[in-house]
Amino acid sequence: MKYFPDRKVLSGGIAGVITWVILLALNYFNIDVPGDLQAALPLIIGTIISYAVPVADQDIVKRLNDDLVKMAADDPSVPVSKAPAS
Repeated sequence: MKYFPDRKVLSGGIAGVITWVILLALNYFNIDVPGDLQAALPLIIGTIISYAVPVADQDIVKRLNDDLVKMAADDPSVPVSKAPAS
């Protein structure tokens, strides 16, 4: 799929939905959670989870192109070797 989200984005979205479902369950059992907190929690937790999840290697690879490879090879702080001269 061309437009399938990266692992970071997908994990943040799933965490937000799970938080929302938990809040619905709390509401069903008459556990009072303020409305402002109900609105903010899925966003906050989803953002924290998406920040904490590392980028998947396949997400990096699918964006690679010659310009990025050259940029990485030219940067001495990036541990890649230069391509052999043709």
